[in-house]
Amino acid sequence: WSVYGVGRGFSNALYSGYKNSRIILEGYNYNQLYAFAEDLKSKLLANERIPEVDINGGDNSYQTQSLNEYFIDFNREQFGFNEISLHDFYTYLNKQTYNRPLTPVFSGNENQPVLLTSNTAGIFNVWDLKNSPIKLNNKVFKLTSLGKVEKRKTGNDIYKHNQQYQLNVAYDFIGPQPLAKTVQEDQIKEMNKILPLGYLAKDSSYSSWNRNDKKQYYLLLLVIAIIFILTSILFESIIQPLVVICMIPISYIGVFLTFYLFDFNFDQGGFASFVLLSGIVVNAGLYIINDYNNLKKRGTVLNNMQLYIKAFNHKIIPIALTIISTILGLIPFVWLGQNEAFWFAFAVGAMGGLLFSFVALLFYLPLLMKLNTK
Repeated sequence: WSVYGVGRGFSNALYSGYKNSRIILEGYNYNQLYAFAEDLKSKLLANERIPEVDINGGDNSYQTQSLNEYFIDFNREQFGFNEISLHDFYTYLNKQTYNRPLTPVFSGNENQPVLLTSNTAGIFNVWDLKNSPIKLNNKVFKLTSLGKVEKRKTGNDIYKHNQQYQLNVAYDFIGPQPLAKTVQEDQIKEMNKILPLGYLAKDSSYSSWNRNDKKQYYLLLLVIAIIFILTSILFESIIQPLVVICMIPISYIGVFLTFYLFDFNFDQGGFASFVLLSGIVVNAGLYIINDYNNLKKRGTVLNNMQLYIKAFNHKIIPIALTIISTILGLIPFVWLGQNEAFWFAFAVGAMGGLLFSFVALLFYLPLLMKLNTK
């Protein structure tokens, strides 16, 4: 339950807390999957930037219940070397914490309960278990020589997704987000190399963007189709709209080169830059071609090449100012660096495509127009 309103609130909900990085493991055998999760946990803890790792069940490790247990990890080699069995050890623990009711006895005209209790029951605790000497088979030991006691999380929910068990390996990474992403991707690749058939390690991002999903790129075809219909109505032509549309993939070359040459991460921002370029590049071509058509309808003595050059000179200054002002307006998003997952990729992709749109505007547009001097 929670108390909230004006002032400081209170909640007694016990959750594991927020972890900034997670890796999801999926498989058809829960016990084997948990063993793989333990291996991944030990690998992550070897990184000095990861202080703690939790293994959680369920589909949302941000809200998992925080239940704990004390776990004894025995060193079986030491048990064998000292000729001590686990039964001897558990017998010793049972004597320290013995507390069992016996058969009641009849005394003073009433039944009296009888309880047989060790003299150390209620006193013997985890600290004693770790540090007090233990006498077994006439030998004195400390638990530190036979094993260790640690407090660990327990009580995981067993969760299935698409008929596969799923575990979340959640951890806090101390460092910048790009480095955390790199460590996560490296661990996923290493785990997938050793995981058998039927098991998978994957990114836990809940983002709607999936680079392996190609469906979003069909939206670009829808945008191009809408542009084609509108320009066909404006120009009353089929050829000239195709010329305008051909400028779009040419400007996309600038986006590809930007992400490839500078090794930037392509995400939703890169896709959004495609949509922006589709409008701005087409807009530049529309200005010139529409002005060219208007000059041609006036019936001047100039040939097609001269008419195009006149339309180009008339519109190139506002087009250039539009492109340059857009690039300058995107600089603040680049200044923030790659920590901005969406805006950085959007800005660098749009800037690279806009710069390359000058190439499409200056060289490819007149070639696609097939101008002649007649």
